[in-house]
Amino acid sequence: MDNQHLRRLTLRNFRSHENLKLAFDSNFIFFSGPNGIGKTNILESISLCSPGRGLRFANVDELNLISGTGNWHISALFEIEKEFLELEIGMGDNGKKSVRVDGKKRPLNYVGKVFKIIWLTPNMDRLWVGSSYERRRFLDRIVMNFFPDHPKDCLTYDRALRQRNQLFRDNQNDSAWFLAVERQLAENGYRIDLNRRKVIDLLLKTQKEKTDPSFFPYLEASLTAESFSNSDEFLEVLVKNRGIDKCSGRTLIGPHKSDLMVRHSSKNIEAKYCSTGEQKSLLLSLFIANAFYHYDYFVTVLGINNVALFMNYDDYKPYLNHPNRTNKGTITFLYGGAIDRRMRVPETIKTFERIANKYDEARLVIGGYGPEKEQCKYIIDNSSVLLKKVTFYDVKSWNEIPDVFSKCDVLVNYASYSPGSGVILSSVASGMGVISNISIHATRHFVIDNYNGFIVDDENSLYKAMENYIVNKNLIEEHSERSKSIGLNTLTYSRHIEDFEHIINKKLIKN
Repeated sequence: MDNQHLRRLTLRNFRSHENLKLAFDSNFIFFSGPNGIGKTNILESISLCSPGRGLRFANVDELNLISGTGNWHISALFEIEKEFLELEIGMGDNGKKSVRVDGKKRPLNYVGKVFKIIWLTPNMDRLWVGSSYERRRFLDRIVMNFFPDHPKDCLTYDRALRQRNQLFRDNQNDSAWFLAVERQLAENGYRIDLNRRKVIDLLLKTQKEKTDPSFFPYLEASLTAESFSNSDEFLEVLVKNRGIDKCSGRTLIGPHKSDLMVRHSSKNIEAKYCSTGEQKSLLLSLFIANAFYHYDYFVTVLGINNVALFMNYDDYKPYLNHPNRTNKGTITFLYGGAIDRRMRVPETIKTFERIANKYDEARLVIGGYGPEKEQCKYIIDNSSVLLKKVTFYDVKSWNEIPDVFSKCDVLVNYASYSPGSGVILSSVASGMGVISNISIHATRHFVIDNYNGFIVDDENSLYKAMENYIVNKNLIEEHSERSKSIGLNTLTYSRHIEDFEHIINKKLIKN
């Protein structure tokens, strides 16, 4: 994958666009206009620059100009690490899709080796209650971004599957015919299933390492189809099951029968039984994990790390109404968010225990979910001082969270890594002091060391920061006032637009 930007787009006889030419000199592209003007059609054309049938899953012959004649054609000029590459996609006179790169004819799966495109559309909202076919198609769409040859494997597998089923319908008994087809099924089917499982594992791993379940819930995902250690094992099963499959008239085992099963991790509920909002959140969680995986590739492999932070300012209005903190005799520290390895919550609790043993006025509030929550409770249950001074809260509604923040004085977020921003922004808007690690993305934007908080990098500096708030009686009030000022001046619509325009004008990623 390279640093890629779309510089020019030309559409001919595509959907509502008879002849459209667009040029882009920014790395951000936005489309706006009244309904029916063809915005989605433009997005669909861009989505066709990746393997598959685009965001609408349209057939080749469905993309022609709504009124008019002539085969449709898309030309997209991409800048890739200061080099230019022209991709042409269209329908030929034979009625089939064709691909050319820099004028040279290429196979359909070639674009998957060059471009990575992720999209989310409204018709995906009810994915978890729809057919297994839709979920397989959805998963395969993601797998394509990881394994560019995956569409070719799927096409070959589907063709072989139809051939085997036709042999059953024709009452064919020639083992040689069956074996030839079954070898194709086994080889391609094994790769399809293996790649699907690899991608699921990567996304779940990325989810736990990079995302925050307090925003979008963690999910568990698996495939229902039987897995095989190699293609030969799959072939043996196909041969063995010929009799059963013949009676049914179709092939009963293989990745075409697989279903993507998703569960809400913290609630341990299948996605299809979750509320509509939770179903959407689970879908977004999967997409965000996918985006973070590819983002990490850019950062770690390509060294591209100049990214912008944007937020929905409306989310922080309730916090901006909180009063400034004053020294009221007790100091309440707050941790809120995921409780997993990267957030180092057990370490935070143990550091607080040292504080609590020395200072009677110290308190700690913890909220969130994750795999290390039970470990945290175990640490607390085995400490008499922590049992008295640590409180867990379980949020049942988003509306409850601002009230929790309003009752705490200092946020403690000692994570080893976090791309998230919500907890930091909420605490600043609320007028809290902040103890944070520089590896947390929002810290670099909203926390100034020894001004409205402390930036820490180990447990000793964490201890000193917490102690500072207890020993220096005026520090709570000073940092609260400064955080509130940052929040009021930053978390506003006008400031949001200013920052947005600045990034666009200066370009997000420098060439």
